[in-house]
Amino acid sequence: MSNNEDKLLAHLDRLYNAAYEYLDRGWSFIPCTPGGKEALIPWKEFQTTPTTEEQVEGWFDNGVTTKHGVVRDFDFLLVTGTLSGVVVVDCDNEEAVAKAKEFGLASNVMVQTRKGVHYYWLHDGSQRFPNKVGANVSKHDFTWPEVNGLDFRGDGGVCVLPPSRRKDGKTYEWIVDYDELATDKVWQSRTFPKDVTGITDQEAIALLNQGQLPPLGHVSLDSGQRKSVEDEIEDMGGTINTGGRNATLTRLVGKLVSDGVSPANGELFMRAMQICEDFMDDPLPEMEVLAVCNSVVEKDMREKPWRYDEHGNFINKKEPVLPSEDPVVAQPLVTRENSAEVRASLGKERFLMYPAIQHPTIAQVYGYSGHGKSLFVGHMMYALSCGLDFAVYENMQKGRVLYLDFENSLGEIVDRFDLFHETFGKPTDDDGFAVYSPANKEAKILDLRSDDGLREVLANARAHEADVIVIDTLRTAFSGFDENRSQDWSVVNNVLLTIRNAGFSVVGIHHANKPQQTAGSSSATAGTEAGSTNQLTLLETQMRVTQIFADTEDGRQRAEEVRGVVDDAGWRTLDDIRTRRENRDHESIRISTAIRVSYGKVRSRTEAHRTCYIGFGEALIDGRPMIIASTPLRGRIKWLAEQENSNHEDIAREYNLSVRQIQEWLS
Repeated sequence: MSNNEDKLLAHLDRLYNAAYEYLDRGWSFIPCTPGGKEALIPWKEFQTTPTTEEQVEGWFDNGVTTKHGVVRDFDFLLVTGTLSGVVVVDCDNEEAVAKAKEFGLASNVMVQTRKGVHYYWLHDGSQRFPNKVGANVSKHDFTWPEVNGLDFRGDGGVCVLPPSRRKDGKTYEWIVDYDELATDKVWQSRTFPKDVTGITDQEAIALLNQGQLPPLGHVSLDSGQRKSVEDEIEDMGGTINTGGRNATLTRLVGKLVSDGVSPANGELFMRAMQICEDFMDDPLPEMEVLAVCNSVVEKDMREKPWRYDEHGNFINKKEPVLPSEDPVVAQPLVTRENSAEVRASLGKERFLMYPAIQHPTIAQVYGYSGHGKSLFVGHMMYALSCGLDFAVYENMQKGRVLYLDFENSLGEIVDRFDLFHETFGKPTDDDGFAVYSPANKEAKILDLRSDDGLREVLANARAHEADVIVIDTLRTAFSGFDENRSQDWSVVNNVLLTIRNAGFSVVGIHHANKPQQTAGSSSATAGTEAGSTNQLTLLETQMRVTQIFADTEDGRQRAEEVRGVVDDAGWRTLDDIRTRRENRDHESIRISTAIRVSYGKVRSRTEAHRTCYIGFGEALIDGRPMIIASTPLRGRIKWLAEQENSNHEDIAREYNLSVRQIQEWLS
């Protein structure tokens, strides 16, 4: 393989990983010419329908079908506007960058381009923002400055995405990642001063009638008084539009905190609730308002710690002025030389079950109803509580689990306990696995949407000394939960983040949407996780469970009945493992349920994050339950390395790993 081919493969691999980050954000994006800005496909539909995982996989697996043929080398354009929730200020030279800063068009999130930068802003959907070209702005248009190279990509626009290539051979890169975008960076209509001395009286009158040239007759001396929140809302027209409620409330709550309104004793929350009641046609629910207040206060505590005492209480002190003669204290930095020491200081192993469950973490397992999500998670968590491996998942340290089962009956839960206990050889030290069920007549029904419900979950987890909290399922754990509303997912995300920040790993079990039929195709696409893409914001690991069947007449029929998939290669893999085990143990085994576990979003992807197959079966003679699956990847590598005449290069080829990765695992 040539050096150019190696570079192309490396670039496409990086582009593929970036594509899944953009899918997680719910962005609409399209392939474009490599190193250019021309779309390779018609993209009108992408202004109203976001890009799907199936489309991305098709582009990378089969190439992009264009009017000139199939193209396998491409980059990406972001479709800006309401659907993606993003607009971009495009600065194509140094003067444009300077003017963007001067006019307040710069945000804290930037992408390095060949000649300048892209500034990213939030689009709250409250109105349409058309594209603007600074070099061609009409003299009658006061909504954008006349600056050569200062352009705006809004509704109906596109913008090159990192890590696409530039004409100079380098790549577009995030200077500050989009995840760091401040919540107050919401794009709003602007008016810019212009030289109007050259226009006629008639033109000026026409512009004034259109509201494009601001009249100056009402201007008076500034009173020096800060506007109140209510004054700002009046300036907005006296109401807060439904489409931009969260973003607007975040900005107004930030102003309240800045003005000295204390978050203590509910004062800030009550002011925020009053704003919703007075100025919103459809007021936000209490939990969403509370989430906004908490987010603003947390940000204020990070950026202005002098306003809070050592216990986090709001004291509203002014920013301290440091004496100029006091030396600045240098902060500790991580360098290559001290990185080993820093790694050692991190303490215990960061994984509980490698590579699926880090600690602490937020993970999600999703799939269709009846495909084995709970069966899969239950087996893994029981193994964790006993300090045992499960299938390809390697136990790194024994942990304790609080499993919140909101769906199964007590009888089903007790049967599961017996199943897990016998499957793993009847361990005696399984007291770390505990299940809460609202079906227990002595139990209180917990609602994670309420503050009391969250407090009780955390109290029970601490009492059990749990490491992991499993929520089965997210839909039933949060009363009135509408998975298609991004606001409801904000509440869920706030709860998951609170649990993780309390020191627990949290695993949420969720269901997949029904498969969608693609136009012109006779087959349905696999359903994605149900609901708004806001659910993916905090996830660190996402796994999909899919029931699989053999490519036989019976297998195809059963797959159709349960919305499973025919995966003959996966089924043969499990059948080979079953046969080897039968020959070894001299007993017949039946596979009752076979699943495929694949990964969606993974923040820290490793070589071990691979699709795997797991069979849940039983011995035909006595019905003894057993797991049919491969063993943990690192364990297989270590075993092979210990055999005679083995070498790292052969192992690397067999498992498609780098020799360096093998040496790291063996060390």
